[in-house]
Amino acid sequence: PFPTVNFSLLPVCENDTVRFTNFSFIGSGTLNYFWQFGDGNTSLAFEPTHVYTDTSGNIPVTLIATSGFGCADTITKNTIIYPAPDVDFTFSNSCFGESVKLMNTSAVIGGTIKSNFWSFGDGEVSQQVSPQKIYAAIGTYTISLTVESNRGCVD
Repeated sequence: PFPTVNFSLLPVCENDTVRFTNFSFIGSGTLNYFWQFGDGNTSLAFEPTHVYTDTSGNIPVTLIATSGFGCADTITKNTIIYPAPDVDFTFSNSCFGESVKLMNTSAVIGGTIKSNFWSFGDGEVSQQVSPQKIYAAIGTYTISLTVESNRGCVD
């Protein structure tokens, strides 16, 4: 008998894990699977996962199911990989008691920035686009910025 091949997947963000759900079946016997992820990578798993790195857009994914008798069926579907934000910022060094001025220079190709989350390394945080910060003590602080795109991609 010939197999019937089908699978589903959801759009994900670049560098996130894609989970493929396999709905393929055959009336009797067993099936072997061969997945082509559209970026040169492949899998033989029933329901593989895959991470698309440095790739965004519509990516063709092909599943070939072959029975123990050599009968095969193929299906190709496009998965949407949304670009991850390119997170970056600049800052001005300052003297104790003066504001550190932070400039958010992050961008998203083909999208917009939905939210920003700053951590100033002293327990304080901000959700402003480009905040200013006055530190209560002299020292060296690690500042981090996390950005979320309008597609829910976070970096």
